[in-house]
Amino acid sequence: MILDTNVYVSALGYDGNEREVLRRCLKGGFSLYLTNEIIAEVERVLEYPKFDFTPAQKDAIKLILTEIGNIVQPIRFFNLVKADPSDDKFLTAAISAEADFLITGDNHLLRLKQIGKTRILNSADFLKAVS
Repeated sequence: MILDTNVYVSALGYDGNEREVLRRCLKGGFSLYLTNEIIAEVERVLEYPKFDFTPAQKDAIKLILTEIGNIVQPIRFFNLVKADPSDDKFLTAAISAEADFLITGDNHLLRLKQIGKTRILNSADFLKAVS
């Protein structure tokens, strides 16, 4: 599965559906896939002052990214999200990893519903789908 940056941020900051999605990845229920571009974005966003994450919180997410996540090399780059081209990196990762799911809170991505075999869901819908 691919997690959008907003899922990592929400999982870290709030005890909700996004945290449960991340817990399921950590328990080994789903393989977590990343690209170097996704890792760089997550690390950059964690530093935004508005989030006020502690160093320990940031280190926890960075550990998940590097130790639990599986790095995939993009096999092809997509240009599908015209409204926000920076979201294309998640579609590229999903196709390259042949991921079953892309979990996001981003409406630009959610509108697509599916790309290849990858279902694009928000955290709540994902948890319903796998329950």
